[in-house]
Amino acid sequence: MAVALKKLIEKIAHLDVVPVAGESGMDRPVTWIQMVESIEVSTFLEDDEIAIVTGISMKSSDELLPLVRVLDEKNASGIILNTGPYIDKVPQEVLDYCNDADLPFFTVPWRIRISEIMRILCYEITKEDQKNFQQSSAFKNAIFFPSQTELYMVPLSEYGYQTENPFTVAVVQIRKDREEKSDTIYERLDNLCFRLTFTLAHTFRKFSIFPYNEEIIAVMADYSAEQITKFIAALSHHIGDVLHEKQNEKYTIGVGKTTQSARCIYKSYRQAVTVCRLQYGGITKKGSVYYAEMGLYKLLMNIEDREVLEDYYAHTIKPLADYDSDHQTNLVAVLASYLFHNCSVQEAAEELFIHRNTVNYRLNKISELTHMDLSSQKSRLELQAGLMVKNIL
Repeated sequence: MAVALKKLIEKIAHLDVVPVAGESGMDRPVTWIQMVESIEVSTFLEDDEIAIVTGISMKSSDELLPLVRVLDEKNASGIILNTGPYIDKVPQEVLDYCNDADLPFFTVPWRIRISEIMRILCYEITKEDQKNFQQSSAFKNAIFFPSQTELYMVPLSEYGYQTENPFTVAVVQIRKDREEKSDTIYERLDNLCFRLTFTLAHTFRKFSIFPYNEEIIAVMADYSAEQITKFIAALSHHIGDVLHEKQNEKYTIGVGKTTQSARCIYKSYRQAVTVCRLQYGGITKKGSVYYAEMGLYKLLMNIEDREVLEDYYAHTIKPLADYDSDHQTNLVAVLASYLFHNCSVQEAAEELFIHRNTVNYRLNKISELTHMDLSSQKSRLELQAGLMVKNIL
């Protein structure tokens, strides 16, 4: 993950590391530190890294500005210049550039050992990475191994979470129109989670965002309904910004019910995943992201024994789905349209662009396969429930 530049600089302030330009950019994230002595070496710099420069490979201080420009283009978090025999003073044009670009620039006297600065900074970043990893691991254990409370109750408490307080889980699923290598997907999700965490941390507290397979999971601790709404709005906004230029990608967000304690985080997660599935399938209204908005689906989501749902589906809708698969028909779609339009054959025919006689024929076939009388309200309710189960399985 990352640490705010301002927080890191505080750790080395006693070593006479002094900000001289670009101080308005002190809230930038930092992921690592690199020694950069030339434009050629700058190619190894990655986003959100601090560049440390001694000027040892420069013939004059005039070469510093071109390097600073390149470091800015490489999205450096900040620049630390070791002033001394190679560059004793920062040129004014460098200071002006950094102020205009909000790129933090620091100086440290030659007598200070750069190795000591790097040791402190690396330690702080590594410590933060370890904390985030252990925290996300605890939440994953709460989601996927809820009965093994020793795997998450104590670790979460150690990181300041009140485990007997409420938790709410949100899930983000990104859908793609093209195939993407798994390692590329995971790297992108890692980077996106890092960005989201760092950005949202300026406004929100007590939350964790981490990737799992091809999902992004966000856990909010002890948030009010209003805080949850604001958090989800901010989360959606920032994800939308990232995906704005990737026209082939869309995303859905699902938010589960707020739990009574950490022991029930897994329930909120499962509900959030189901909400995502219903959104993606067009079952729910666009923008309906909360478990509370799911109507009758809430009852089905709370059936923890999946075999119960699968058995109900097998005795209602599965015979129709199997027949459709074998005969290239659309009995499931006909049934769904017929029930959605309050059993109007005409409206179902118009929606499906088929003749009403075709609808009647297929309704008779549905009755035959399910052994249910569609004129019976009881049968219609059972089949409607079966379609809802199909949507969440």
